Amino acid sequence: MNSLINRSKYFLLKLIDILPPYVVTEGLLDAKEITSDGYYYINVGSIKVKIDASCYESLIIGENLRVRHTKRGQIINIDRIIPKKGPV
Repeated sequence: MNSLINRSKYFLLKLIDILPPYVVTEGLLDAKEITSDGYYYINVGSIKVKIDASCYESLIIGENLRVRHTKRGQIINIDRIIPKKGPV
């Protein structure tokens, strides 16, 4: 019975996490990290978010980004912010 309740709570938390509204964070890409269990993370504006491997490889530290993510830090989309005056 406990295992069924725990699974239900886990499923409910996952479901709530993927529902809008999402969090939008803007800032510089501070760091990139691969954990020992094979997950990819980036730090944008002091927020650590989980990302997939192909996006991880295409991003460069120091880029200005706008990231939309779930409450638990799963990436929804990433936008590169380009200054109106061009590269500074």
